[in-house]
Amino acid sequence: MTASTVTPRTAVSVGPHWAALALGAVALLALVAARLAPWLTGDANPVVFVHLTGSRLAAALLAGAGLGVAGAVLQGLTRNPLASPGILGVTSGAHFAIVLALAFAQGSVALIVAAFVGSVVAMVTAWSLAGPNGREGAALALSGVAVSLCLTACASALTILHDQRMAGAFVWIAGAPVEAGWAPVRELAPWALAAVVLAPSLARGLDVLALGGTMARGLGLTPGRLTALGFLIAGLAAGAAVALAGPVAFVGLLAPNALRRIGVQRHAWLLPLAALWGAVLLGAADWLADMVSDVGREIPPGAITAVVGAPAFLVLIAHVRGRGGAGAAVASSGRPRRWPLPVAVAVLAALAVVSLAVGETTYSPAVLWQLVTGEADAGVRFVLVELRLPRLLVAMAAGGLLALAGQALQGVLRNPLAGPETLGLIQGASLSALFALMAGAVPGGPVMQVAAFAGAIAAVGVVFAVAARSGLAPLPLVLAGIALAALLAALSSLVVLMAKLQAAQALVWLSGSVYARGWPALERLWPLAAMTVVAGAWLGPRLDVMGLGREKAVSLGLGIRRARVAACALAAAATAAAVSVAGSIAFVGLLGPHLGRLLYAGGFRGRLPMTIACGAGLTAFADFVGRTAVAPIQLPVGIMTSLVGAPYFLWLLRRSRS
Repeated sequence: MTASTVTPRTAVSVGPHWAALALGAVALLALVAARLAPWLTGDANPVVFVHLTGSRLAAALLAGAGLGVAGAVLQGLTRNPLASPGILGVTSGAHFAIVLALAFAQGSVALIVAAFVGSVVAMVTAWSLAGPNGREGAALALSGVAVSLCLTACASALTILHDQRMAGAFVWIAGAPVEAGWAPVRELAPWALAAVVLAPSLARGLDVLALGGTMARGLGLTPGRLTALGFLIAGLAAGAAVALAGPVAFVGLLAPNALRRIGVQRHAWLLPLAALWGAVLLGAADWLADMVSDVGREIPPGAITAVVGAPAFLVLIAHVRGRGGAGAAVASSGRPRRWPLPVAVAVLAALAVVSLAVGETTYSPAVLWQLVTGEADAGVRFVLVELRLPRLLVAMAAGGLLALAGQALQGVLRNPLAGPETLGLIQGASLSALFALMAGAVPGGPVMQVAAFAGAIAAVGVVFAVAARSGLAPLPLVLAGIALAALLAALSSLVVLMAKLQAAQALVWLSGSVYARGWPALERLWPLAAMTVVAGAWLGPRLDVMGLGREKAVSLGLGIRRARVAACALAAAATAAAVSVAGSIAFVGLLGPHLGRLLYAGGFRGRLPMTIACGAGLTAFADFVGRTAVAPIQLPVGIMTSLVGAPYFLWLLRRSRS
């Protein structure tokens, strides 16, 4: 059996099946005993313990069983070991739909219906984006991740807009079982149990489908009907699981793959065993999270499953083929044109003027002119010069640097999907800078910049090492970056949740915000920003040569390895500078180079100013909209860029596939 194809065996030993069943039953009983030990020994109030801890344990076990079943069904339908509810965007679809229901509806029926619809819509979207030729390789997983990014950004924005109604759901959103007693468990349990019970009815069809679509049709199977039924059952299982325990990741990936690794192939055994071990995995993560948590510091089990599951996902990526993916060449969005740079600068300047003038207090052009001539009063000068102007300049500088990093990565890899956010550079820089922040480093200062650079360069090194077996093929490379980003984001959440000091500041910074950034932050940022721009101009001709292809580049005397290392170091430095002062601003590094390529046809060095201008404009516009759209509530700039960038990533993925 290969890592990417599930092949049924004609003669299967019952040893692994019974061993998995026995070990799973023992592990489940031990887990229940460990959770109930305080009640049995009299160390806890029986009424409170049964009402809270007992209901939480039941929710975790039911959710884990649902996720395990959903993962096994999806992997069987796609014959793809990377398929799972978390990877295909199923949990994110249910998460967004539940947040929508919490904001505008009430009742458990509304939650489960919303979760089911959101799960199925996300599955169908990822399935359609991957195309018939990409469902057995990395393309399907990347399509699901793109859908997940889009829906997660929408859910984050909706959560902030309805923060009062969501106040009791923040721990659930982080991936923790409900703690509202037995009532929601009783209402949601039948749906989860129904999915687990119905799943074995798919066993024979999934075994036949594993032989291949052509042979399955020859044996009388209708793959379309099986796929539709499988989507409905997986959607019900995943939707109920998310309603019970939040958007927990990687449980549906780990349980079925671990069982297949030990020899469990037939779905008649695989589906119930995946439910059993999914319950054990999530129940154990919840128990461990409860053990390391204390009063006022709740560790969600979803973070623990991500810490365990993301490395396993990286191992799978290293063995999967990147079939049905984007081509190696960087593709531009439409026919390139040559816009004069002064036009772009004029548009950027106009955007800056509007951003300065409009806000909770809007100033007329006459007042702005008084500011220029020095006739404005002290209050106006304070708002415009001390508050809005440095914030605007920091946003523009951070966006320009991220766009520069994206252009360097796309140029050296000849991959339109590469960017500091899709290769994990932003998340690596954020985690490392977060440690520096907790140690007392000044945001944007030299210590934080060095820490962020170390994190970014380590992240890109890990991604290259994982994707090296595929020859740095586009889809496995980006998928490895996104998996690493998920791991680093989970670690960042754990660090923030376990920090007793400065946690609120760290959470705001991690969301990607330029709120309250003043002139000192800009003074600390500009030296490194200037050096990275100069380095980018120097590296430009070498990246242009690499764009000709490896053989031509070598024949022209270019050192491929040295150029690749230099480009990655440049991207890491630019990302570190931006992250150290503005946090995790996503998708600017992906969009900026594409917009620059659309507006200006030319080499790397000639296009660099246009790319930087596009990145600066995107970030400035996102911060302006986040600051003014729902004032006095301010949406972080990172969420606003994700709301724009994630749909563009979906479109780019579909365009690259074709």
